[in-house]
Amino acid sequence: GAAAEQAAGAARVLADQLAFMVSFRRAHVRTGNGAVAGGSVAAGVATFDPRFLVFEFSGGLVLRPPQVKLLDTLVAGASNGRSVCHQMLMGEGKTTVIAPLLGLLLGDGSQLVLQIVPAPLLSFSLAVLRQCFSSAPLLKSVWTFAFDRRTAVSAELLNKSLTAVSERALMVTTPSAVKAFMLKLIELLHLLDTGQYPRNRSTLAQGLRRIFGLKRSQPQSLALDKPTLQAQAARAVKILGVWRHGVAVIDEVDVVLHPLRSELNWPLGDKHALDFAPVRWELPWHLLNLLFIAQEATAGKTAPSGLNGNGGGAANTGGMTVAAAEENIKERLLAVIAFGLSQNTLQRVPHLTLLSDEFYHDKMRPLLAEWLLLWLRRNGLHEVSDEAALRCLVRGVEDRGLHAQITDRQAKLLNLGADWLAFLLPHCLKKISRVHFGLLSPEEMATMSRDGVLPRSRRYLAVPFVGKDTPSPSSEYAHPDVAIGLTILAYRYEGLRKPDFGLALQQLRFAMESELGVEGRRPASLTWVAWVEHSGRRVRGTKQRRAQTEESEGGSVHARRLTGASNASPASRRMSSSLSERSANDAASEAESAIGAAIGGDGDINMWDILPLHLLDMKDVEYMEMLFDMLTRSPLAVRFYLDTLVFPETTAHQNSKLSANGQDLGGEMLFSRRIAFSGTPSSLLPLEMGECAHQLGDDAKMLRTLTEPGVVSRHVLPHDWDVPTLLAAAAAAELGAHALIDCGALITGMNNIEVAQHLAAILPERLEGVVYLEQGGHKKVLLRATGSTMDLERSGLPPERRFSFYDQVHTTGMDIPQASNAVAVLTLGKDLTFRDYAQAAYRMRGIGKGQTIVLFVTPQADRLLTNEAAIARGVTPEGRHAQLAA
Repeated sequence: GAAAEQAAGAARVLADQLAFMVSFRRAHVRTGNGAVAGGSVAAGVATFDPRFLVFEFSGGLVLRPPQVKLLDTLVAGASNGRSVCHQMLMGEGKTTVIAPLLGLLLGDGSQLVLQIVPAPLLSFSLAVLRQCFSSAPLLKSVWTFAFDRRTAVSAELLNKSLTAVSERALMVTTPSAVKAFMLKLIELLHLLDTGQYPRNRSTLAQGLRRIFGLKRSQPQSLALDKPTLQAQAARAVKILGVWRHGVAVIDEVDVVLHPLRSELNWPLGDKHALDFAPVRWELPWHLLNLLFIAQEATAGKTAPSGLNGNGGGAANTGGMTVAAAEENIKERLLAVIAFGLSQNTLQRVPHLTLLSDEFYHDKMRPLLAEWLLLWLRRNGLHEVSDEAALRCLVRGVEDRGLHAQITDRQAKLLNLGADWLAFLLPHCLKKISRVHFGLLSPEEMATMSRDGVLPRSRRYLAVPFVGKDTPSPSSEYAHPDVAIGLTILAYRYEGLRKPDFGLALQQLRFAMESELGVEGRRPASLTWVAWVEHSGRRVRGTKQRRAQTEESEGGSVHARRLTGASNASPASRRMSSSLSERSANDAASEAESAIGAAIGGDGDINMWDILPLHLLDMKDVEYMEMLFDMLTRSPLAVRFYLDTLVFPETTAHQNSKLSANGQDLGGEMLFSRRIAFSGTPSSLLPLEMGECAHQLGDDAKMLRTLTEPGVVSRHVLPHDWDVPTLLAAAAAAELGAHALIDCGALITGMNNIEVAQHLAAILPERLEGVVYLEQGGHKKVLLRATGSTMDLERSGLPPERRFSFYDQVHTTGMDIPQASNAVAVLTLGKDLTFRDYAQAAYRMRGIGKGQTIVLFVTPQADRLLTNEAAIARGVTPEGRHAQLAA
């Protein structure tokens, strides 16, 4: 049967591997004239380097000829003062064999060997090196070099570098730490030259400490005097001298030196307020909010009113009121989005994501321009006709005659709107939350604060991510409008964090205490009422006031909410929603049903009213938890927090900055000799590195393997796919998969342990555990029998009885042993490059030698692939689709 055939296939694979191992001699044993690690061999004499033999014995392996040849090339280059970049196919032992042997051969007590690895591989590389050099005769210390902007260049750091040389220790670090050290030296010299000193003026951080009773994590010792600066600079120069005399070994060089993936910026100088605030964040909020309304409606939810402004009044919209015009645009946009989803030019998982610039500019941009025009009318743009304004929103204010008729503020409004519609908005809509950008979690902030500096901009604004659930350790968005747009999206997708919610609520309390009048009718209290009612609940005591107000003013609160004519303050009205699509009775009925279901009975909604703002007890943990769960994703609360606390405090900019990227690591500024290697090297190398030496035949071998139908097959996911259905398909017994490699970053909304738990519940019984990777790269296994986790190395589970999950950030360089005939599911996403695809596929070290791949392709990625194939064939995408359909 199938099981017997599978067992026979596995036996053939093992037999081939065994025959290969016993059929070749030790490659490092030489006869005749040749060079072995820099030495010469007399004719007719067989010699070997004992270090190779001891390494083989200690590691229980046999060095292959390509490995020995590559080591000879790299060591000879370093000995001759040259830098070398070389290709070596994935799975050939770069991290587990080449890197440790380079440390053994080059760490001779005269020079420092500094290994630079991508941050996700730091823990894995350290574990490999320490395992290799943990016992005699290969006993060698393995240290780390950690550095960031807040780190002082201390005497201990200098002594550590000097001791590493004398004791032949290996030092391992990340690209960010090396670049930070370089910028630190430049910053010290800059401070000595100018006499400027950094100061912490974060009123937002001060507010957090005041509210929560927190103390400073470190004393404010930033007033550095000149002797201290001079001492640090002198030590930094000495460390740089050690580096210059040593050797840098760069693993995964294409990632480390990529100029667009490795930039580190340190702003300098005084901060200046962002020009044209607060319009710079109010305008994108208005645009993005419409898309959230449409996304909720498209997902089958009733779109809440949507914070679109005050409504009411007539505008130059063809005779329609603003409310009617807004409803008309919403309906048309919903139809466009539904069409885009059906054509796979938009993606709905994990949220609405743009896949086609052409679709955006042809279908979405005209409607968004009309929507933005309504907002511009409410913000003072009255002297321009609709036709002229829409033309400006498309091309900017280019008409000199029109520019003379409008004010500078109106020109800024039109130009800012044109920028957002032309490139800022589509750029933001292409990004996926928690994959390309996101907010730092409280745990991540605590870790980064403990390990180094965490500026307030990174605390409260969205930051770039280097992979799924992996924020960049130090990078920030340089363009303020991009940072604003992605921050709005991040808070809307992820919600307020607990510190955010506490600060927003306390700020609202402070505002109420400073206002005059009856406590329940103060503007801040009415803002609180709006938050609660928008969530489907009600503030205690508002029913009677609502009835009295309706009787005296002849209109319902719901009607006032539609027109924006509430009694709330202007700020409250600006943050309140309009265009609600459900009646107050429907909302009350839904809320009552939800509460009834939660408590297991009918439940009277009047018994579950929320306390007024002035009666809230901020120390009642249980009640605050309930409010947090209710309001964490409230657009009203999010906007209040962003408008009053985040953007005013964090969007100030500095005119100067220090910048470094991967090219600085590959140049001669820091290291006179660099040894670099990768399975998929890039040609983006500094001139000082020279050209990369590609291994003859490796690219062809890789291409042939990854395009061989017997090795790689494909499965197109259904149009309504989501994460649970994808996991179920990967775990299906008929597929027989042993691994899920998520290089397409399709598994979102779940962390690695949650994915492991989900898989453990649905995998076939023959699989007894699920292997996953922790944030630092530590390998863990979740045992199905007990539900407990333990280190993979201690579990004793053989590869054929376990399932491995590789999250996106660990699909490069990570090594988890698999069964010789294992099947792996590999996901394809819209942003996947061939380099990342190849790296992910070769996590299966026996691919093409018994191990196979099944590609899980989303319909959206399938469309992109078809369109690219059509271009290559010289036909239109429509024509290619017709060919495939036929």
